[in-house]
Amino acid sequence: MGKVWKNAGLYILIVLVALSFISSFYTPRSADEDKSYTQFLSQVEQGEIKKVLIKGNTLVGEAGGQKFKVVVPDDPNMVTNLRTHGVDIRVQDQEQSAWWVSVLSSVLLPVIFIVAVWIFLIRQAQSGSNQAMSFGKSKAKLMVENKAKVTFDDVAGVDEAKMELQEVVEFLKTPEKFQA
Repeated sequence: MGKVWKNAGLYILIVLVALSFISSFYTPRSADEDKSYTQFLSQVEQGEIKKVLIKGNTLVGEAGGQKFKVVVPDDPNMVTNLRTHGVDIRVQDQEQSAWWVSVLSSVLLPVIFIVAVWIFLIRQAQSGSNQAMSFGKSKAKLMVENKAKVTFDDVAGVDEAKMELQEVVEFLKTPEKFQA
């Protein structure tokens, strides 16, 4: 069961990283045409613009069925100029992106990724199958077919040496016999 959650956690982490990467580069494009401030003022004076929406330093409106967007300078006479030409003016607060999205994409997700990699490495180091650090601990054994057992009777040589070795073997098997 733990392996299933480990794999699911890895997939969730990959999806979150991908989403944060995509959201950091995603900027919604509007279909509004960008106009210069001079073009905007000339259309206001010609009476082509009937209503506008002011969002911060951006002005959005419609002229001749085409939506447009203008970045307006800090002009104190702009509102009075629009009112004298009969333009309906609406004002809206400048849209703020959610603060948690920027925190999530720029700070929190990289921290989560680093912690997840750290936990993964610690678990790999503590597991019994640590391949990186167990190069000298192989449990493989050499298998030789028909390996004959060698006994004292098979060895040629000095009989006294064989007798001494038999005594050593007997001592190792039963040390009680040799205690005084």
